[in-house]
Amino acid sequence: MTVTVLALPPLRLAALRHTGAYLDIGQAFAALDAIVRRSGVGGPNTMLAAVYYDDPAKTPAAALRSDAGVVLNDTDAVPEGLTEVHVPGGRFVCGVHVGPYAGLPHAWNDIKMAFAVPGGLRRAEGPSYELYRNTPATAAPEHLITEICVPVL
Repeated sequence: MTVTVLALPPLRLAALRHTGAYLDIGQAFAALDAIVRRSGVGGPNTMLAAVYYDDPAKTPAAALRSDAGVVLNDTDAVPEGLTEVHVPGGRFVCGVHVGPYAGLPHAWNDIKMAFAVPGGLRRAEGPSYELYRNTPATAAPEHLITEICVPVL
């Protein structure tokens, strides 16, 4: 995976909070999907995102906070049952993982290597996130595209 530094715009999401192991966020996405389908928000090009607030090396798995969300445009209303979440824009180290979600932990390790180089990038405050350019409903597992973004100074 190629890792690059990009200036990214802020994101506005309608989201559900998940507390617990990050790998279990799929439960929140299932609930999000039901709400989004009922509300009619978004369309065929709507992206999903997972926002991660805590460092799993420092926070017990049961206390990890994340949000499963749908990316909103400026005119979308937040559906009932979801919370509006704003992810700040700025400078991010990003990588694109192509393939099944089971490969995401390895992709996250590739991103973390960008911080291991002496004199390299330094992690900035703020949440990290994954943007899902497609989903298992629209693409085969080997064609899933997930962008990983971590804020940097």
